[in-house]
This record gives sequence, C-alpha cells and structure tokens, in this order.
Amino acid sequence: MGKLEFPFEAEVNEYQEPSCFIQQGDKLKVIKVESEEDLYWIIVEVRFDRFKSYFPLCDLKALYLDDDGKVALYDYRVWFANR
Repeated sequence: MGKLEFPFEAEVNEYQEPSCFIQQGDKLKVIKVESEEDLYWIIVEVRFDRFKSYFPLCDLKALYLDDDGKVALYDYRVWFANR
C-alpha cells in the first residue's frame, strides 16, 4: 500500500456547490493533513492561487505524485465512496 508525501499537486475531481470559490477542474497544491471530521473524514490544507483553504481529500485527484501516492489517494477515494 502506498503513502502520500506532501506537498503534491491535485485537481478537484468532484462537483462543488456554486458558492464554493474552488470548483471542479481547479488545480490545487495540497500542503498537509489539517484535520479529520465525521462528514468528510480527512481535510487537507490547500493553496489555490494565492489563497489558503481547507478541502476534503476525497474530492481530489493526484496529478504530480509518484505511482504509490496516486494509488494511495485513489484507494482512499474508493474506500470513502463505499463506506
């Protein structure tokens, strides 16, 4: 099983509410795991342009990450969707 190494580049891969300034297709830099919560489980700190924000890891697809990291994130997303 792979592991994530921070920071890494990711793309928002899920639909977001129109009121969210980060939208599907946007590219982000994932800095670190910020917290865990009941609804979205793992929340990560991200940079979007000059802005710092927090985002659910389950809505991201890795772009520039080694194969082990991509597999780890994909496995987490599949697990999250089926929990």
